[in-house]
Amino acid sequence: MQTFISSTAALFVAWLMLAAGWHKLRAPFYYAEILAKYGFAWLPARTGAAVSLGLSECLVGIGLAIPASRAMAACVAVSLLLAYSLVMALALLRGRGGMDCGCGGPGGKPSGELRGGLLLRNAALAGVAWLAALPAVPAEGISGRAIERIGEWPLAAGAAFVAFVLYHGAGQIVANRRHITEPEVPR
Repeated sequence: MQTFISSTAALFVAWLMLAAGWHKLRAPFYYAEILAKYGFAWLPARTGAAVSLGLSECLVGIGLAIPASRAMAACVAVSLLLAYSLVMALALLRGRGGMDCGCGGPGGKPSGELRGGLLLRNAALAGVAWLAALPAVPAEGISGRAIERIGEWPLAAGAAFVAFVLYHGAGQIVANRRHITEPEVPR
């Protein structure tokens, strides 16, 4: 069961990191502006920083999918998520709540507003990433039940996919809450 939990968490966070990294690599200028809004306007190479973050997230995502590097990649994912939470908390303390958080990418994606709930979300995601650091192979090592463990991968991939779809669906609902709660005014 431990390998199933570890594999599911690793694949979910891998998809999340790969998606986040891909957004940053596709739109580095957008993320350079997001970095400026978070208070990094002083950083002369914000576009380069956005690309570096995107590459880092993609590498973490790939590392999570490989059992041999999973524990290290999970620790880096936890660190990234907590660092993002720290930057968000500092922005909230500076009175920047309500700005585009940059979580969902540019162009009308389900990017939300910077709110305290994002800190809770990131803490939960960091917890899931920490679960990915559980050993992918039980302490007793590979035994005659190796085929059973290999059979866990498709099930873990399916569970991670369902978690990813639910995560993005919840993000879409949060992003559209203004449209749901505020009636459209006819012109």
